Amino acid sequence: MALDGHTHTGVDYGSLGRSANARVPIRDTAGKPIGEVSVGILETVVSARLHQVVEAVILYSVLALAVGVFASLILVRAIKRATFGLEPTEIVALLQDREAMLHGIREGVSGSTRRVASMSSMTRLDGYWA
Repeated sequence: MALDGHTHTGVDYGSLGRSANARVPIRDTAGKPIGEVSVGILETVVSARLHQVVEAVILYSVLALAVGVFASLILVRAIKRATFGLEPTEIVALLQDREAMLHGIREGVSGSTRRVASMSSMTRLDGYWA
């Protein structure tokens, strides 16, 4: 069959069962086909090897997922500790309040008749000690 110079592949039913086969020509130094090599593998062998590989892939996937979940839980705890347990909306509200307060302080300092460098020096000018 491969003596026509081409490679042939296919699935055949043989005496041992269904198998995938390939036939490749053997060529002489001039390139003329002088023979062929035929190889095949049984479907049951391929199926058994596939099940082994799939089980390993599933095992490693589950393991990687477990490591990822564990690492994310540790990261969440660290972030919660750093933000004092506040949620993002609460952090935004605190930041907006702080910005409003600083804006009000700037308005109070720039609106006074005397130039002062800080609120503490302003209280000293007014006769109040902080």
